[in-house]
Amino acid sequence: MGSVQEKGGKKLFYGSPHPLIIELNRLEDQLRGKERELGEAYSEIKALKASEELKDKAVIELSTKINKLEEKLSTAEEHIEQKNLEAKKLNDGRKEALASQYAAEAALRRIHSSKEEEEYFPVEAIISPLESDIRKYKKEILKLGKDKKALERLTKSKEAALLEAQKILQIALERVLIVENVQSENCDLRRQVEICQDENKFLNKIYRQKVLEVEKLAQTIHELEESLLASGMAANTLREYRHQISDLSEEKKVLERELARAKVSMNRVASTVANQWKDDNEKVMPIKNWLEERRFFQEKMKLRLRTLEEGLRFSSQHGGPTKKTLLNSSKSKSSITASIMQQANSTIGDTDTVGNFDTENGMETKYIIGESSVRKNSDLKCKNYDSGKQNSEEEEIPSKHKVDSKISDKQNACEELENSFLINGEKDMVSGFLYDILQKEVINLRKSLAERDGLLSAKEEEIKVLHRKVAALTKSIERKLQKARKEAINREKVPELVKSMDEKSKF
Repeated sequence: MGSVQEKGGKKLFYGSPHPLIIELNRLEDQLRGKERELGEAYSEIKALKASEELKDKAVIELSTKINKLEEKLSTAEEHIEQKNLEAKKLNDGRKEALASQYAAEAALRRIHSSKEEEEYFPVEAIISPLESDIRKYKKEILKLGKDKKALERLTKSKEAALLEAQKILQIALERVLIVENVQSENCDLRRQVEICQDENKFLNKIYRQKVLEVEKLAQTIHELEESLLASGMAANTLREYRHQISDLSEEKKVLERELARAKVSMNRVASTVANQWKDDNEKVMPIKNWLEERRFFQEKMKLRLRTLEEGLRFSSQHGGPTKKTLLNSSKSKSSITASIMQQANSTIGDTDTVGNFDTENGMETKYIIGESSVRKNSDLKCKNYDSGKQNSEEEEIPSKHKVDSKISDKQNACEELENSFLINGEKDMVSGFLYDILQKEVINLRKSLAERDGLLSAKEEEIKVLHRKVAALTKSIERKLQKARKEAINREKVPELVKSMDEKSKF
């Protein structure tokens, strides 16, 4: 039934033109081929197991035969040892008989020699027992010779049996070596089967890994697309921040203009009101006189500073000044400069607003033109966001240089105003109370401007952070592209490795 269903499934698969179904059919064919190969391998393993069992039985039989032969050899060796001991005993008896024979012969010789000397001594009485002993010993010697011949025959038969046993042992050892070779071949075949199974598992793992790598690559491609979209969003946010900065700078200009207009109107109103309700003696000092007094006080301050410096130099030459004297001198300098600057600011605060505003407008227009050019360059460079560090370095304008340039411009503007007032001889009259009010307003406006500058610096820092993020994104994208290239190269190398493994398995 399963085969009929499989055939029906195959017909359905072949009928449908979808590529996934074709791939599934191909994979099923590959699986069936692998199953056939596994069945053949299992059949070979069973045959090898049966042959190994037969060989084990033959080895057991040979081992039993060898044990029996060893037992026979041990018994034969014991019998031979016993016969050797008997032969040694017989040889010892023979030697003793020969010694006794030689002694008897010597005695006979002595007797014969004594006969000649003693004619009357009976010789037969002495010879008869000796002859009987000689006959006995000869009989024993004959028996021992027969026993010796029998022992030699036994030794020859035992040696022949030993040679036959050695031949049988050599044959058994050769058979054992053959069995060991067959077992080693079986072990090699088992190892080859295990290696083939491991290779099959390894190939399956590689196939699964490649499927997972394809999925990961698809995910990485999707993430790269998202990162590209995010980088585009970051560029858009940068542009929005720049537009906001430009809007804030325009608002700043408008506020400064309104402030300057308010200052001018307040100066005019204050001068008219002060001159209306005060006498001629109590009227406000004209600007020309105030400037002359200011210069006079400045010269006095310079003279005092010079005297202090000379005194400090004299004290440093004759002995180092103490910390208290240095602190007092620095405090006196700061107090003198602060008092003079307060007087100058209290009187000149309202008159030089117009000049300062004009000079500041001139400088700000230059700064805005430069800033617009920088914005254009940055907008063009944001499109090529691969060079993020260069954009961030080129667009950074330090705030310290801005502040120093503005202070120097204001000082120049004040000097120009003083010269213009001295030349033209204008005589605007404003009270000190209104000057104080206007100074407070100016301080408040300066604080608001400082807050705006802080906001602008914060926005610039945010822009720098965004540039850094863009640079980090570009680096991550480059790394991902390099990884993708390496993975593609590794994919190209995988089929070559598989082919080499197949060739090794064939060999």
